[in-house]
Amino acid sequence: MSDMASRKCNGSLGVPSVEREAWSAGRDVRLDAMRGLMLILMAIAHIPNPLRQFTYQSIGFVSEAEGFVFLSGYVAGIIYRRLALKAGQTALWRSGAVRAGCIYLYHLGMFAGLLGAIVTGILRSDIFQSWVPLFYQNPVLALILGSTLVYQPRLLDILPMYCIFILISPLIIKLFLQGRFLVVLIVSAAVWVAAQFGLRAAVAEVVFGSLPIDFGDFDILAWQLLFVWGLFFGFRRCINRPHDRFRSVMLILAHVTVLGLFALRHSLGLSNVHSDIWQVAEKIRLGPLRLLNFAAVALVMSQKFMWPIGSLWVRALSYLGRNSLQVFSFSVVCVYLTRGLVGSWEVIGEGVKVFTVVLSLMALYIPAWLHENRARFKP
Repeated sequence: MSDMASRKCNGSLGVPSVEREAWSAGRDVRLDAMRGLMLILMAIAHIPNPLRQFTYQSIGFVSEAEGFVFLSGYVAGIIYRRLALKAGQTALWRSGAVRAGCIYLYHLGMFAGLLGAIVTGILRSDIFQSWVPLFYQNPVLALILGSTLVYQPRLLDILPMYCIFILISPLIIKLFLQGRFLVVLIVSAAVWVAAQFGLRAAVAEVVFGSLPIDFGDFDILAWQLLFVWGLFFGFRRCINRPHDRFRSVMLILAHVTVLGLFALRHSLGLSNVHSDIWQVAEKIRLGPLRLLNFAAVALVMSQKFMWPIGSLWVRALSYLGRNSLQVFSFSVVCVYLTRGLVGSWEVIGEGVKVFTVVLSLMALYIPAWLHENRARFKP
């Protein structure tokens, strides 16, 4: 692909981090804004409050986590393709290793900090007994297993998964550059199918035996499908765009699917729907119905008119999105702090809960501002 063609691919989201040259084409504010929206929705979902019922899986069998993972892959596909074409494979692998190392350090720092705060009693909550049981039973073992990414308790399971995804991204981009799209996508789909039949649990039992491991609420063998397809669409963003008529048909089908699954999710006029529907919309293994729902929602939400670049709210969301690693890590800490410092949420009024979550959302701009202005604090 020519340099002129590669320059037409604009837009990046701050993940993964690459050499300065790879940023020269600028950013796509809309991608940043989508990422920022996912971060806000995740914060609302994790902090107990009345707003959660209107945001978490309210539009169907889909949550903000799917969007977060897919966008991560999409942006990585854009940036790594640009880097590979401009600086070569060595720079691509180096960038992936550096970014993965950065993600790992954020995870380790957050893990160790929360472990210390809970073990010393700074953070106290009965719910932590179920969230992080090994912190109480054997904190030393918890730290060892956590540092090797095989113990991923509540909310501490996304960054390890993301770290691994970034590590394998250079290999996938290399295969894409060789034109092996079909091979990658078929292998990814096959691994996803295997995950539906419990491959992760089977492998974990063989490899780790009786160790108190915990791979979290996201089966990486299933969720890799979203990231890999995100890489694919991001990589091919500038070539072979769909014909307008084909895209119009797809949008119509997507709208119909979203409305249909919304009705199914809330049993609107469908009183005979069995609860077993959730088995094919399972979140941990990314069930097929959840994948379909996400694809439809993503297509509907990707329309440009929904993300006016000059609007205040898009710029506000994009500010969070381009500092996503820092903001997400801070949001997890906020969840643990509110759980451990506020006390029993069951006896707290709804107004206080709403105030707490609003205050937490406003605080998300603190790590974003600190990261963007980090040069001011350097000696």
